[in-house]
Amino acid sequence: MKIVNSRQIEAEVLNRLIELPELHLSGFSARAGLTGAGVTLMKGRGFFGSWRVTAGTLVWSYAHAGGTNYFAQSVDDAVRHTMLVILRNLEQTYEMRVA
Repeated sequence: MKIVNSRQIEAEVLNRLIELPELHLSGFSARAGLTGAGVTLMKGRGFFGSWRVTAGTLVWSYAHAGGTNYFAQSVDDAVRHTMLVILRNLEQTYEMRVA
């Protein structure tokens, strides 16, 4: 049985996100959290949200207080959820420009 600590899980999420060209093409970027823990998602130069491992579970938190947390079941789930969040944001931005 392989033991994986929270830093290893967060590093895997970060590496997987950085490898996605869609992330950068959509104006987003990912980096390690400021304290070295977690994964920070940036939209341009602004903080958009973050992933952290809490009690062995990956938890997504939006930068703004109104967002709900998301509890990922795996690294794949965290990457998928991140892309969904980005797509929703792009959709909202497009709708605001068209309206």
